[in-house]
Amino acid sequence: MSRAPAAQELSPELLRELRVLVRGEGAGSPRPDLLQTVRQNGAFSGRRVLVTGAGGSIGSAVAHLLSHLGPQCLVLLDKDESGLVNLERRLPTAGGEVRLELADLRFPARVDRVLRRHRPDIIIHAAAHKHVVLLQTQAAEAVSGNVLATRNLIDGAAKNGVQQVTILSTDKAVDPSSVMGASKCVAEWVVLQAARELPRPRIAILRCGNVLGSRGSVVPLFLSQIAAGKQVTVRHTEATRYFLSIEKVAAAVLQLSTLNVPSGCIAVPQMGKPISVMQLAEVVVALSDRPETEIIVTRLHAGEKLHESLFTAAERRRMRERGEFLVIEPDSQKGAEAPAPPAKRHGRFYSTRFGVRPKLTGGGRALLAASGAGPKRQPRTFATASACDFELESSSTRPWLVWLELLLQASHDGDDERCHALLAERFPGLVR
Repeated sequence: MSRAPAAQELSPELLRELRVLVRGEGAGSPRPDLLQTVRQNGAFSGRRVLVTGAGGSIGSAVAHLLSHLGPQCLVLLDKDESGLVNLERRLPTAGGEVRLELADLRFPARVDRVLRRHRPDIIIHAAAHKHVVLLQTQAAEAVSGNVLATRNLIDGAAKNGVQQVTILSTDKAVDPSSVMGASKCVAEWVVLQAARELPRPRIAILRCGNVLGSRGSVVPLFLSQIAAGKQVTVRHTEATRYFLSIEKVAAAVLQLSTLNVPSGCIAVPQMGKPISVMQLAEVVVALSDRPETEIIVTRLHAGEKLHESLFTAAERRRMRERGEFLVIEPDSQKGAEAPAPPAKRHGRFYSTRFGVRPKLTGGGRALLAASGAGPKRQPRTFATASACDFELESSSTRPWLVWLELLLQASHDGDDERCHALLAERFPGLVR
């Protein structure tokens, strides 16, 4: 049976991005329409902006856009020294000051020093571990890179007067089946908890689908297979994904940073309908210099889904359209707590070797090594503040804050098995 032309399934924007990736057509400066969109209110002009994960594909795209928006100082942070140096060489020479910071966000003292040195007004947090298949067997690294790093950054931002933090997340955090998705979902929980507890900064989450051309994504894989003269591999004939171009993601994160939304919002850019991965592979092959390349079907890897979702059932009830975004506002259900008033230090958090954690009362420390029984006065759970379905709280008998500390302890110890087991307590759909 013949297949309908795959190109008809893709938007003009995605086709343009594929031509850039496959043939190099139109590569160069950021698109004028995207620049105009984020330049309208001048939110970045004269400001101090820090981008984490700046050496990666998404972080570098954000940095390129920002370099055209007149920031007073652009701080580029990554633990990949080559990525940072290469990015600096590619940035326009005109504009404000550009500073490089080689740092690992998993070390809270280092995060605090970077923020004290540069005093950013706005932080774009693009650093993350994102490879689903690899992280499925590296749970401790997934937790430290996605959960601990995010919590350290939020705490440092609260202590150093940062006004706005925008966090990049993924649709794989919705009802996760993979370790990567689960770690990103827990990172969302941590962000939403901070938005409730801390008077500043204002925090927003940008949840995206697959980013065309980003490192580790499917299109570069297809291109490497074609260049090597190999067959292009697709893992299921019916697999679909939401796709967005790198430029559109970069523009969306900057737009969200300036959008007047309450702290604790999750925003999803309008991405249309999901796209068949098989048809995407056909377009890539057709655009390549080897259109005769064969496409074969293999199998889904552990943790991979046939189809992704952008929202949970609970989130859909709080979703509304806001310009080019679908925005999930902070939970307003009866019984949900309002953000805590300012207190000494910064809310109910205090520093530990893991970064910042909620202060447990009484025998809280002993709980971290005990069987999981809660303290006399249980910390508030995420049943009223999670980014995932509220019913997940009932899947574990441990109070949320105790569970989180056990997870971070296992990650600190490099215990992949323990991290996976603890994630499985909260996420029944997690695949082994």
